[in-house]
Amino acid sequence: MIDLFIKGLTSDSRRVQPGDVFVALVGAREDGQNYISDAIKRGAVAVLSEASNQTAHRTSKLKKNIIAYSGLTEAIGFMASRFFSEPSHSLPVIGITGTNGKTSCAHFIAQLFNAWSKPCGLMGTLGVGFLSHLETIGCTTPDSITVQQYLATFRDQKAFAVAMEVSSHALTQGRVNGVRFNTAIFTNFTRDHLDYHENMDNYWKAKKQLWTKHEVKHAVINLEDPKAQDLVKTLLQEKRVSKSNIIGYTTSDVSFMSREALKGIMLIKTPSLYLDATGMSVTVQTPWGKGQFCSSLLGHFNLSNLLAALAAVCIQGMPFERALSAIEHVSTVPGRMMCLGGKNQPLVVVDYAHTPDALKQVLMALRSHCQAKLWCIFGCGGDRDRGKRPLMAHIAEALSDRIIFTLDNPRTEVQAQIFDDMLKGLKNIDAVMIEPDRVTAIMLAILQAGPADIILIAGKGHETMQIIGTKSEPMDDYQEAKKALESRTS
Repeated sequence: MIDLFIKGLTSDSRRVQPGDVFVALVGAREDGQNYISDAIKRGAVAVLSEASNQTAHRTSKLKKNIIAYSGLTEAIGFMASRFFSEPSHSLPVIGITGTNGKTSCAHFIAQLFNAWSKPCGLMGTLGVGFLSHLETIGCTTPDSITVQQYLATFRDQKAFAVAMEVSSHALTQGRVNGVRFNTAIFTNFTRDHLDYHENMDNYWKAKKQLWTKHEVKHAVINLEDPKAQDLVKTLLQEKRVSKSNIIGYTTSDVSFMSREALKGIMLIKTPSLYLDATGMSVTVQTPWGKGQFCSSLLGHFNLSNLLAALAAVCIQGMPFERALSAIEHVSTVPGRMMCLGGKNQPLVVVDYAHTPDALKQVLMALRSHCQAKLWCIFGCGGDRDRGKRPLMAHIAEALSDRIIFTLDNPRTEVQAQIFDDMLKGLKNIDAVMIEPDRVTAIMLAILQAGPADIILIAGKGHETMQIIGTKSEPMDDYQEAKKALESRTS
């Protein structure tokens, strides 16, 4: 038996401090076993490694405590939870999954809690921390040890709750194992990440793991998504969540769900709503009461995100009337429907939309506000799902008047291949302008657009770097749009 005093856990050998245990995980790109020697040099008192003959061969010559563990990747989240005294057992964690809307929901929840003077931790695409300061982490959901470490920090900092984005990659790779979710939100399900999941069935199974593999008390579900019925059915058949703890929300008819499926589920509905260029005015009916609110946010998808956030905070005890009042002050999330220009200038909208459905939803929302021409500037990521490229081009052609194809993180893929794939989705290839340089594409559109036009710059949103080859170069859509608008007035 090994008796050690352990100061910390880490799966990154570069972060090992004297007294730590280094966890040598085998990932998709890196094999932690290659860094065992480095971790020991930095002061690791022990190493946890996946049990295998290869592991035994690599570690047999090292005079340190090497602990081989079968199924380490699945187990490490639970180990880390115990090491950090199970933070999610004493801190309500609100997990959000879905193809689109995760970031907006998480930030809307945090804003509503802040309005109630209840600090809410955030973990997701834009970073980890509180709304006042987010530390960039470079991914939506960090590794399982880091997840537990951040949750413990939030607990120690007296956070009231944590809103956490949960990606399909994280669910498949066990990064949230050991997390007890007070509430799990399903936003929607559309095509994305097929370069990783290979097909939509695998992708959906990955999303469902938030409920089928993890402890969840409340489920908040977008009833407008066709997958909602399958999710509700699974929850009830497997007795994962009691029917009285399922809250469905909708902004429209949900006739595709049977009355029997809806029976006993708590519902959030919008009996009346009005959307215009200034935002939305909504009447909402919920298990906690009925009322009205106005919001400056644009689009049905933002209304759906607001309803999900409303459900999450009311579950945690926020008074309904106070929540309605707070919704009116909820602001957009960085990189999501960020607007600049307008008045005697074209309205420019910067959005992270990088999937077919997200692009469709944003363009449909902007079309309802557009009095002249609607422009769409976007690209598709290199070394990623090629199948979505013609789909996005088809959507852009159907819903916008002017299209510019440009680069969006081409990575190591040949640029011409990306554009060729996108062109396959068009009926009229002469209707599109191809400008690989993203800065030039933004400048061209803004200088050529009329004052009543709307220009959507889609795909990168909050990102400030462009990955070309293996290098990252500065690229900020919002700042480039701002410069271009200034050029119109100079």
